[in-house]
Amino acid sequence: MNASAGKKAKRLIIGCGTGRCGTVSLVKFLDSQPGVSVLHEGVVGSDRRGHHLVPWYEGEAQLWSWLAELENRSGDADWYGDAGFYFLPYLPAIFKRHPTSRAICLERDRKQVIRSYLEKTEGRNHWFRHEGDGWAQDPEWDPCYPHYAEQDKRKALGLYWDQYHSTAMEYCARFPDQFLLLPTAALNEVSGRRKLLEFIGYEVERAVDGQFRANASYKNRLRRTMTRVSSLFGAGRHP
Repeated sequence: MNASAGKKAKRLIIGCGTGRCGTVSLVKFLDSQPGVSVLHEGVVGSDRRGHHLVPWYEGEAQLWSWLAELENRSGDADWYGDAGFYFLPYLPAIFKRHPTSRAICLERDRKQVIRSYLEKTEGRNHWFRHEGDGWAQDPEWDPCYPHYAEQDKRKALGLYWDQYHSTAMEYCARFPDQFLLLPTAALNEVSGRRKLLEFIGYEVERAVDGQFRANASYKNRLRRTMTRVSSLFGAGRHP
């Protein structure tokens, strides 16, 4: 008899959302459940420099390679996955290749997402193709976002949110058993956490109480402030 015949098949979980929408908290919650191993934007361990990213356009080769590596890395976990905004365009293909996979998409208020991105990406514009003219180039993150024929960054961010929302609504209708759209606030509610776990088919002992919110925006603001202060005084200038 095949020793692996009765072994439970692993299930892939994909987290997504525009970014600046709570996916760090989503991963923190999922990863706290026994038997679940989920990363955020391909970061393994505590090394934030070690991203495994997927381009928004024509990234199939990177996608399949990374998902295969994810499964190999998952060890004894029955649920494994990754969360990243750039998975959205590939979800139909992922659902087809992994029929038991589930995707959880968080949606935050449009104005809040735009405001948060403007703060986080000061000096950069990931949503418009440019050659470093007026904006700093970011070869790591620029390819991961869709690009628009709109040079006004705020307006381009609005187009990005709108496209993400429209696509998410389409997936809700096309893949009701595999795609779940949740407001970010649902992560703060026990009922929302339970709904999420039921959706992925998690039937073992659950950890739904406690604090899973990751206040990344505050950390980013503090880091940027300290960097600016250090650069000013390091250069002999005064604020």
